[in-house]
Amino acid sequence: MRNAHDLIEQGQRAYARNDLVAAGLLLKEALAINPIDATATVLYAVVCARTGKRSIAIEYLLNVLRRDPNHFEAHVAISTLLFAAGKPNEALFHGQRAIEIQPEEPEVYCNVGRDLAKHGQIQESIAYFQKSIELSPGVPAYHLELAAAMAGSGRLQESAESWQRLLSLQPSATIGLIGLGRVRLALFDFPSAEECGRKAVEIDNKSADAHMLLALAASGMGNVSEAEQCLRRALEINLKQPFAHGLLGWLLQEKGCFEAARPLLIESLQVSPTSGIAYYALNRTQKATEDDRTGLSQLQRLADDPNIGLIDRSYMYYALAKAREDLGDYEASMTSYDAANQSAGAVWFDKMQWDRESYIRTFDRTIELFTPEYFDGRDVSAIQSATPLIVIGMIRSGTTLVEQILSSHPAISAGGELTFWHDHADQAVDLELGKIFLDAIPKIAQDYLETLRQISSSTQYVTDKLPHNYAMLGIVHTAFPNARIIHVRRNALDNCLSIYTTPYGHPPIFTLYRENIVCAYLQYLRMVAHWRAVLPSNRFLEIDYEDLVSNREAVSRKLIDFVDLEWSPTCLHHEHNQRIVNTPSAWQVRQPIYNTSVERWRRFEPWLGAFEELRGLG
Repeated sequence: MRNAHDLIEQGQRAYARNDLVAAGLLLKEALAINPIDATATVLYAVVCARTGKRSIAIEYLLNVLRRDPNHFEAHVAISTLLFAAGKPNEALFHGQRAIEIQPEEPEVYCNVGRDLAKHGQIQESIAYFQKSIELSPGVPAYHLELAAAMAGSGRLQESAESWQRLLSLQPSATIGLIGLGRVRLALFDFPSAEECGRKAVEIDNKSADAHMLLALAASGMGNVSEAEQCLRRALEINLKQPFAHGLLGWLLQEKGCFEAARPLLIESLQVSPTSGIAYYALNRTQKATEDDRTGLSQLQRLADDPNIGLIDRSYMYYALAKAREDLGDYEASMTSYDAANQSAGAVWFDKMQWDRESYIRTFDRTIELFTPEYFDGRDVSAIQSATPLIVIGMIRSGTTLVEQILSSHPAISAGGELTFWHDHADQAVDLELGKIFLDAIPKIAQDYLETLRQISSSTQYVTDKLPHNYAMLGIVHTAFPNARIIHVRRNALDNCLSIYTTPYGHPPIFTLYRENIVCAYLQYLRMVAHWRAVLPSNRFLEIDYEDLVSNREAVSRKLIDFVDLEWSPTCLHHEHNQRIVNTPSAWQVRQPIYNTSVERWRRFEPWLGAFEELRGLG
C-alpha cells in the first residue's frame, strides 16, 4: 500500500502542473488511507470545485471545519465557493473567520473583496481591497482590484488615482493604462484617455483593448477617421468584438456612409445579440414597417431582461420607441422612451441629484454681472478678429443643421461643438465673487483663435456650435466684440420632447428627466432674453427652426448675409457636406431638409407630463 504522505505530495505536484484528473485520483487515494487528513481534504475539495463538483467540494470543506473550526485554508476556500453558489451571507461569514484567524494576511482580504465585487457587492468590496493594500502596498494586483471597484461604484476620480498607483509600481502594465484610460473617458477627459491609449499601443500593439481605447478617445475628440482606423485594427486582432463592430458602424454613419455601416451593425448583432447600440444604430436609419412587429416583440423581451447591461437595454428601448413612433403607436413609443431614459439615468446618474438651485444661481450671477452698463462703458481692448462664428441654442434646437448649412459655404469651416469657453471659464470670470478677470481675456482670446485656426487656417470663419455657449456669451463678446452670434430657436414643446427622446453618448445631467429639462429650458430662455437685450443687434441674429425648414433658401440667405459673405448655392445642399458630424443629429443633417419634426409634440400630447408647462413658450 502506498504512503498517504507521498500520495498527497504527488497530488500537490499534479495540481501545480494543472493535471486535475491525476491530482484528484491521488488525493482520493490518500483520503482512503487517512480520511481526516485536512491538507488532502482541502486540496481535494478545490479539485472538485474546479472540475464542476461544487456541492461535493463544499461538503468536504465543511467536514474539515467540523473537525477544526479554525482551519484557515478551509475557510478561504469555502468562502469563494459559497459566493459562487449564491450564498453571500454564508460566504462572508467564512471570509471574516479567515480574517480573524490570520488578520495580517492581505490575500484573504483581497479574496473576499474580489468575491464581493464579482457578485455585485462592489461598494462593500472596496474596504477589503483597501485593507489588503494597507498590509501590502507594493502588490499591483491589489491596486488593480481597488481601481476596478472604485470605477464600478462610480467613484471615478478615486479609481483614476488607484490606476495611477498601479502604474507607479508597473509603468508598462497595459492593463493599468487601459483601465486608467477608460476612467478618463468616463470623466470626459479625452486627451488623457488618448495618451493612455497611445502608450498602451506602443507597449502592446497586438492588444485589441488598447486600440479600442484609442478609438474611443479619438471619437470623443471628434477625430472620427482616426477612430475608424483604430477600430479596424482592433477587429484585425480580434474579430469577435461586438462593441468594435457596433461602434465602427456608428462612426461610419457619422461620416454619412450609411450603406457601409449597415453590414457592420448586422455583424455586431451576430457576434453579440445583446448589443443595444447596434440595434439603435440600425433602427435610426430606416423607418419601421408592419413587417417589423415580430422583431420588435423579440427586442422588447431582450430590453426587459434584467441580466442584460443597463446601457444596452437603454439603447434597445430607444430603438423600440423610435420604431413604435414610426408605426404610429405613440403611447407605446412614449412608454419605451420612459424606459430608455430610466435605464440611461441608472447608468449615468445613479444616486446623483441635479443641484437645480446652483444651476439657476449661475444664470442669476451671469445676468447680474454682464449688464448693459458693463458693455457700454468697457474700454475695448479685445481681439478684433471676426473669425469665430458662434451658433447657440438649446440642445436639439437645430444648431447642427445650421452649422451644416453655414459650413457648406466655401468661406466657412465647421468647428463642431468646442468646449473651449467652458474649459476656460474659471480663468475669465468668478461668478460667485462677481469678478471678470479682464487681464486674462487677451490670452484666452488668442488661445481660442489658435484653436479655431488649427481647425481651418484658410477660411474667413470657423463655427463653434456648442449649444450651451448661450451661457458664455458675456465672455465671448468681451473677448471678440466683432464675432457674430447666431441663436437657433425652436418650438419649446418640440425642442424639449426631442431632448427627452434622444440617446446621448454622454448625456447632460438634465436631459433624462422631464422636470429637469423644463427647468433647464426656462433658464435658457431667461439667459437668451438677457443677451437679446444687451448685445448689439448686428452681432446677434435669431432664426427659427420652423422658418428654416419651411423656407430654406430665404433663411439660409439670411444667415450668409449676416456674416457679410456672397451667396453660394452650395448652402442649399447641406446634405452633400462631407464633414464629419459627431452629434446625435448625424442622420438628420445628411438628409434634405424635412418638416416631419415640426409639431411632433402633438403626437404625444396626452403623455407630455411636465412639458405641459412649456405651452406657448419659446
